[in-house]
Amino acid sequence: MNAFFGKKTKIKKVLFRIIFLLIISISHNSFSQSIIINEVSQGTAGSQEYIELIVIGPNLVNCDDIPPCIDLRLWILDDNNGYLNGGATTGVGIAAGAIRFADDPFWSCIPVGTIIILYNDNDPNPDLPPSDLSMADGNCTLSVPVSSSLFDKHTTQPNSTDPSYSATGWVNGGSWTNISMANTQDGFQIYNPSNLNEPVFSIGWGSSNNLGNIWMGSSSAAGDVFSLTDCNYAEQTSWIIGSASTEQTPGYFNTLDQADCIGNMNANCNPPIVSISGNPA
Repeated sequence: MNAFFGKKTKIKKVLFRIIFLLIISISHNSFSQSIIINEVSQGTAGSQEYIELIVIGPNLVNCDDIPPCIDLRLWILDDNNGYLNGGATTGVGIAAGAIRFADDPFWSCIPVGTIIILYNDNDPNPDLPPSDLSMADGNCTLSVPVSSSLFDKHTTQPNSTDPSYSATGWVNGGSWTNISMANTQDGFQIYNPSNLNEPVFSIGWGSSNNLGNIWMGSSSAAGDVFSLTDCNYAEQTSWIIGSASTEQTPGYFNTLDQADCIGNMNANCNPPIVSISGNPA
């Protein structure tokens, strides 16, 4: 009898351990990889605009773990299509068309922690780092002109009468004209191709464009740069407005807090900050 109950107890312990490990695994993987906006600049003059993105994902368990990656093929980048202001179609910064990551093997596995700068190469911002289209250089940063063949463009949809994204009509090579950001009222959005009705992340400005994840106020964005200060990208208090002439940081983390939290996702991009204190013996 005692042997029977002893075996039963061992079985319970084994089952408990299996359930515990499953819970840990589910918890660790519940924060799936995605892509967010990290910085948006209107530039200091002309159309010297750029948008900076960061691939995010779960924290590493061990520093030598291989960070997960994301397949960005056919993900859409756009300015306001009506979503940010509830569907109104005039005066809200809707530039006809959109751009997307091309169906190119290059985008098939972009590691968590990677910074992606997308910029208007017809009027390049002077603070931009050099063009960088390599994932083999180990710097975890891409700086890609919008006209690159790594992007596609749609020149007519969405527009002021049709907010939808078409499955057809895309041509290779991006164009800033189709996502040009107005100073008074506009925004930026990212769409996963599996859901083209609601962006995975969005930021807006102007009195009417306040329905996205983040709203940067009703005043003009001329000469401004909007920056995320940590990894709490959906928290309004984590975003600040600065001057594009002095506070742009394309290709770099915006704060030490942000560098630390991204380092916890990918130690190869930015090792996590370790603080050690001691007491005299």
